[in-house]
Amino acid sequence: MKVFSQPIRTILLIDDDKDDCTLFKEALHEVDSSINLVYINTAEAIPKVVLEINPDLIFLDINMPRINGFESLKMLYDSVTQFRMPIVMYSNSDNPKEINVAYALGATLYLKKPSGYLKLVKSIRGILNLSWDAPDEIKQQFFQKGKYSSFEIS
Repeated sequence: MKVFSQPIRTILLIDDDKDDCTLFKEALHEVDSSINLVYINTAEAIPKVVLEINPDLIFLDINMPRINGFESLKMLYDSVTQFRMPIVMYSNSDNPKEINVAYALGATLYLKKPSGYLKLVKSIRGILNLSWDAPDEIKQQFFQKGKYSSFEIS
């Protein structure tokens, strides 16, 4: 597991929706302009890009063509197990079954795509303020009464 003795400096965003990526980039820049954002829009490139950039955190969309986010998550862990970095599943879905599947497959956190720019900024800020030195503890915070929940900013 990657050790986070320093702040997050590189985020990999995997999402096929260009507009969502542009919005994410702008929101991240507002939160912390020093963080490098690398964006890819296809799951096939994940293993190569992860090995090249060694991101501190990955945001992974579920609904993608050809290879969805769940398959991507499994592929990521199967192909680059030596780089077990935290993964935030990032989706329009708030279906409890999908949330539980994401965590069961190894996601550290689940974020439903916020419904506006300001909520996205707050969500990114909240996620970056979590203690990423202990990703398993973050995951456990979202496990209550036998089921997982998504990250939400009020």
